[in-house]
Amino acid sequence: MEVIEEIVMLMHKTVYSGPSRKSEQRVELSVHGMLMGWTDGDTSVKSQRIQSTLESEWERGGADALATFMRGVVGPCIIEVSAADVIWLFASCASSGFYWMPVLGEGEKQHEYLVSNQEGRFLRAALHTGGELTEGAVMNAVLSHQSVIRPPFSGLVEGTHRCPPGFYVEFAPGEARLQTFLINKEPKTRRRQDADLAKKMQAVADIYESYCKDIGATATMSFSGGVDSTALLLLHKNGLNKGTHGYYIDRGKIPEKKMACEIARRAGFRIDFIEPIEGFSATDARRRAETGLAVLNGVGYMKHGFQYCPVEADGGKPRLVLTGQNSDMMFHVDHYAPSSFTTGLMRYVRMAEGVPPRFRKTVLYYAFLQVTNKSDLSGGLPPGVVESYTGLSEHGADAGALANQVGHVVMDYKHKHYVVPATRWFQIAVYPELNSARLHSGQKVNHAERLARWVRTIGSIQQQFLNNGTHEGLVICTPFSEGPVAVELLSYRLGLRDLLMPKRFLHGIIRSQLGVSYSRVRHEVLGGGWIDLPSQIARYGARLIKRLAKRLLKQHRKEQAKSSTSRHAIRIDDLRSLRDVLGHQDGVVERTLLNYVDDDECRMYLNRLYDCLELRVEPDGLNKTDGMQLCRLVNLQVLLEAEGPASG
Repeated sequence: MEVIEEIVMLMHKTVYSGPSRKSEQRVELSVHGMLMGWTDGDTSVKSQRIQSTLESEWERGGADALATFMRGVVGPCIIEVSAADVIWLFASCASSGFYWMPVLGEGEKQHEYLVSNQEGRFLRAALHTGGELTEGAVMNAVLSHQSVIRPPFSGLVEGTHRCPPGFYVEFAPGEARLQTFLINKEPKTRRRQDADLAKKMQAVADIYESYCKDIGATATMSFSGGVDSTALLLLHKNGLNKGTHGYYIDRGKIPEKKMACEIARRAGFRIDFIEPIEGFSATDARRRAETGLAVLNGVGYMKHGFQYCPVEADGGKPRLVLTGQNSDMMFHVDHYAPSSFTTGLMRYVRMAEGVPPRFRKTVLYYAFLQVTNKSDLSGGLPPGVVESYTGLSEHGADAGALANQVGHVVMDYKHKHYVVPATRWFQIAVYPELNSARLHSGQKVNHAERLARWVRTIGSIQQQFLNNGTHEGLVICTPFSEGPVAVELLSYRLGLRDLLMPKRFLHGIIRSQLGVSYSRVRHEVLGGGWIDLPSQIARYGARLIKRLAKRLLKQHRKEQAKSSTSRHAIRIDDLRSLRDVLGHQDGVVERTLLNYVDDDECRMYLNRLYDCLELRVEPDGLNKTDGMQLCRLVNLQVLLEAEGPASG
């Protein structure tokens, strides 16, 4: 085994078939990454005792006992247990998971696997050993949002496999078996869930603090001023770097920045406000892109050099960056609510519009589906999951806007690599467990729905974080998807009160810590309360009348299109910068991705993006979606063209 960096593996695992003596069955347990501790909310094991506790669990009950123990593990890590003829790899809930593929061994009784959680290096190694990159994989990687860019159980290259976070793989002679430890069959009331969740989130914060002290690390918060990062900032305040508790990346969002300033002032936190960088480094962006997919996500991120954490390292100490990412999915699957910074009438309108779809994520609704036989826990996927698996965006927007054949290519790929494997997993592993559980029908469907979204999104986001962290020399931590918290939220019971107050659990944390509600702070900073409602109605009414007048004059569509393109306009300098990242000769780029694509419409689609990079298309006609696709195209091509499997 070769361990390249503390949290990055690229290694060959070999298992042997045939008889072996008991004396040869010595078991070795090792940790890759940051194993910070363990908690169930009532009891905690800190970092100094966690390794010995792991070993005790294995001795007590082997793989089954360790799998159950992993539900309480805190920290992004992979636990390896190896014997002469079997190797187990357990991916913690906060990890990125890992990839693997079988490769030829040296003899009939030798079975070798390439295993890695370093995406770029693994994918290049898979291609080097003869793996195939299909046109569907290429188009999906260019067109899909970073939250849905990776299939749940396979890699970009055909014949490669993926172990999501919260799963483990048993590598035995001739077989690699994927299993999960996420299924929770314990019935709980919502009140009990909230009580346990409060204890677990505080325990996780305490473990983070203790771990940083033990290893001499610094921890900082990626802070936006929204509900998620505010709640985390308050919970983790004792464990954060005393010099700078967090940082805010200024992307020109004025309401967001005002809220971040006010929350920091009220809570007594020191927050660094990061302005756009002066110069853009194509070399740095290229090295970042070599690490894996979804690290060049959009033109707007170029202003800060695509950096996740622009704060300089503190004397070479290990660095942790905490983020509120995954909160929306973990609490609500899709919360269908306005942002934390939307105010006034528009907030009420958007909140009201989200009531029906939020109701479709409640246990009551799931129970109704079971009673009316509209949901069957024996075959297929939970309600609405197919649409979310075949969409291009985090919230399930379909490929209907694409050219007909391009849409077919992407949809066929998603059906084969997202829907079919997930359906098979639910039929074999999930539904039998849920059907034997002491849960009522609505709770079973609720748990299945949340598990489906977990395998679709969480691993993809956390792989993106590992890619960025590898390049920047830090570890991006996701407290909302740490094992103890994930176990609670993957069976979280939404009720009718959640329709009008999304994330009310987090609002409760903020109120108890600050002594004032988040909504009150927002009203004081941004306005938009009930007293302002008449003036807002008048203002929005005037806008509506103006729009109707334009429509009558047949000018509405023209103005709307102009507004849309100008709002997300891409500058010619942005295209030049992306072209520099890709590399070019006298303005002409290599169109490498065309080597993997045969379909004429797909080639035409990619050629248009390449034309943009060669400045053959006016940037004024490009929008935000074009910018994201251009970034993903450059990201993918740089990843593929990096020198050999060991690059990055």
